Amino acid sequence: VYNARNLTPEEIAQHIVIPSVASDVFKFRNTILLGPRGVGKTTLMKALTARGLFALTKRERLPRGIKPMSIDFMPVYIPADTLWKGSVEYFSEVIPDETDRDHILSGLFVNHCLREIVIAMEGACEVGEHFRDEELPSWALKIDEVQEEKIARLCSHSWKLDRTQTSFLGLKLAVLDRINTFRSAINGLDTSNALVRVREFEPLDIMVLLKAFADVMESFAGIKKWAFSFDEMEIAPKRIVSLIYENLRSFDQRIVLKFSLYPHVDFYNYLERAQTANAGPVPDQDYKPISLALKFSNPDTDFANKLIASECHRRGVQFHVFRNYLNASKAIKKGTRAFGDNSTTRNFRKIFKTVSREKVDQSALEYLKRKDLLDSDNVESLSENQRAAQIRKVAPIIEFRSYYFAHFERDGQSMTRRSSVKSFSYYHGFEQLALITEGNPRAIQHYVNELIDSLNAGVPSNVAQNRSVGRNLDRFRALVATQAIKPEPHAVLTENALDLVDSIGEILVQGVLAAKFSTQPSLSVKFRSPRPETKRLLATAINAGALVPDADDSQHGKILFDVEGVRLRVSYRLVQFFPLPTITGQVRVLSTKPSKVIQPPQPDLLGWALEND
Repeated sequence: VYNARNLTPEEIAQHIVIPSVASDVFKFRNTILLGPRGVGKTTLMKALTARGLFALTKRERLPRGIKPMSIDFMPVYIPADTLWKGSVEYFSEVIPDETDRDHILSGLFVNHCLREIVIAMEGACEVGEHFRDEELPSWALKIDEVQEEKIARLCSHSWKLDRTQTSFLGLKLAVLDRINTFRSAINGLDTSNALVRVREFEPLDIMVLLKAFADVMESFAGIKKWAFSFDEMEIAPKRIVSLIYENLRSFDQRIVLKFSLYPHVDFYNYLERAQTANAGPVPDQDYKPISLALKFSNPDTDFANKLIASECHRRGVQFHVFRNYLNASKAIKKGTRAFGDNSTTRNFRKIFKTVSREKVDQSALEYLKRKDLLDSDNVESLSENQRAAQIRKVAPIIEFRSYYFAHFERDGQSMTRRSSVKSFSYYHGFEQLALITEGNPRAIQHYVNELIDSLNAGVPSNVAQNRSVGRNLDRFRALVATQAIKPEPHAVLTENALDLVDSIGEILVQGVLAAKFSTQPSLSVKFRSPRPETKRLLATAINAGALVPDADDSQHGKILFDVEGVRLRVSYRLVQFFPLPTITGQVRVLSTKPSKVIQPPQPDLLGWALEND
């Protein structure tokens, strides 16, 4: 559901909400798109195809910088083949010889790319039929049968096909036949004969083939510039990924390479990375790194707001009606938030007054009295620096705690304790929706459509939001839990990435919801000298989107080769489980996975959907 892999380029182009980074993606330059699944990498790459660009030309309004008819190169989109995923481990069991395994992996990848190149040319030809010769854009193609036959013959030779082909269809079928031969070497019950056949195929270098194809197309179709976009390269053979990455520095002036990756990559080991550090490609010089995920701190939710508005329009619901529905939740503490047309602001004086009136969070109340922040006149008299230190940094923690502390009596004394998580009230409201989805288009579509269904059914806002948060929290936790990693030989590894994230979340919540109020609790972690298995779990959690790595404006979007020493926060898509606030605090340094502690019971899957406050 909501997966761009299942949509055609035309469908994507018709409804895509174009992010500001799209203008960089559409430029003729090497580009790496970074981010966890569902963040929009495939969507952008499919839009940058002949069929996608043609559909974009029919849109009435496009953002500044997006001018399909001005694109002066031919884009080729190469999707991932799901057979690559997990193939290394599987091949190790089925194909014992390392040389055979490498040959099969490379053969599957290269031949898959060749087939997709032909498919892209067929799509460009289909689009070309809609243009007159003098109006033909660079991303459309018009060739006659004679040109097609010459191209097919030369490709047959350079691609080392068994028979010379005379059409794009022939090329596509011949390459598919070779792909099936490679597959039979690993999928058949008796692989011996298939292996003999596969060994007869000469190794093919994808970079050499791309150049050769550009030569042929320039000679017979006049195409001078190309962009080859490789999707989901995190599941491609590591040797191929490192080869393409290294060629970002100096490959061919006619060709740019674009590909998508998870934030953390492992196609280099430590020694290989050290050896290529000086000779390898340089970010912003040889390629443009683009992260589609929210920043670690101070996230910009403008794109998320546009996505929500677009989904409302698609469902026939007025955007302001939907926004007001979320903000009308009676579970939000009255008067503590002021809702404008485009923003939400916290009324910190009201938050302080609420804490004073409820007398639940005694430790926070003592801090407010000590700082004399319950008197409005005193608050007004604070200097800007005092206001930043005593209010803007502290008030969000006080507000969060106000939702998660309960009052009880013991031996005739009034006491405070952390309450069990029975409601997601703190996370209600439009602004919080934009945050807890982490700007992830797929997550936004899940939330918004569930909430629109509740709106149309007349379900109270607080009940609807509790249900939706619970469902999507379950959905995302299940996804993260499936991101298992195979242990090293003879290693004992019984945990998955979700176990590690839960342990991190538990130690952070101890600080923010401690009995004694802390003005600057730790809300992020950093690992120093972690064990190899911990590193691997951290990398898996980052790539699943469960942990968000820190990067300032100058580093945002850089590839993450190593997790050691990187500041991390728990994704806002998971913070409801612990719970944690949607802000960034101090960092806590760890050296190993923290031990779990007994916490108040989490809500069960049925209970949290029925809570009204």
